[in-house]
Amino acid sequence: MQLALIENSESDNHLIPFYLRIEVAALSPDLQTPFFIPIRYQHFRDRSIYRVEICGIPLEARTAADLVPRIEKIIPSLLRGARLPSYIFIARHSRRIYPVYTFGSEVIAAITGGPLFRHIELAKVREYLADYLYQTGELWPPPTHDRLHVRGVDRLTLGLIRPVFYLKKRAQFATDNEFWAPVFPEVDGSGLYTYAASAKRAAPNNQGQEVLQLRSMVAQALIADHRLSQGDDLRTDRLMPDLWLQLRTHLIDCSAQFSSPRLELKLYQADQTLIAMEYRRDEDRYSLYFGRDVEDLRFRAATDLLRRGLIPHPEALNCQETTVEPAPMPS
Repeated sequence: MQLALIENSESDNHLIPFYLRIEVAALSPDLQTPFFIPIRYQHFRDRSIYRVEICGIPLEARTAADLVPRIEKIIPSLLRGARLPSYIFIARHSRRIYPVYTFGSEVIAAITGGPLFRHIELAKVREYLADYLYQTGELWPPPTHDRLHVRGVDRLTLGLIRPVFYLKKRAQFATDNEFWAPVFPEVDGSGLYTYAASAKRAAPNNQGQEVLQLRSMVAQALIADHRLSQGDDLRTDRLMPDLWLQLRTHLIDCSAQFSSPRLELKLYQADQTLIAMEYRRDEDRYSLYFGRDVEDLRFRAATDLLRRGLIPHPEALNCQETTVEPAPMPS
């Protein structure tokens, strides 16, 4: 492994005075390009420190040079099969991190000195890992709502990336498959990507339409892999507001909405597909349901809302006529 401390000559050098360039000699494609780790300068109360974050692990020291041997020690401990983590699970309260690796069609979560959890679905690996952490006391058990959050790993800086939305499919019966995949922005901001059916799936930026294009691409891949029976089973969950505002300009308003005593879902059309939008006010995010017609869409949305305890029975979600409002222009 070769490490070199490089001074930052850009205008943000008062915040990031150095970068650490790391080259790892390995045959794995995951390690063939160098990493550039930003070293930040921060002042806390009566002291100043240099700080980095490697795959969610914070390190700090009095000088940038003092960080180098510590980073050199951390990198090998994160490698598994000459690969870096594809994801990091973070416990909400304890802030402990759990690396997650992708090997072909399998996702593997590793516990230091403990068991491995593996499955074809990321959702199942998170479920297995969370159950184990509840049993060992590392996660607070329900109903405290302590949970594992997922982040991606930036393949240039080894920093963490927050998902811009999730692609999700709930199991409908005992032998059915469940699918859950976080979607991230590309490192260079050129589009969106996720991992599904043993491969990276990516869609270039397209004024918000990349959200639907990536969802359709992943649905087709899962159907071909016999892990999804209908494309509309796959929905878009917790979409960031900026992406929703871009996508919204391409949708046609429907003169109807779904409503219940606790919430309203606006209806839109995109080509031959109907979309119901739920605004999740506590998170300031948007969830989208898809269906071939109004009743199919209502049933799909009602099934999920019932599972989440937001309606008492499927019939509590009604379809009502509304007036159509013009789509907002993107800012």
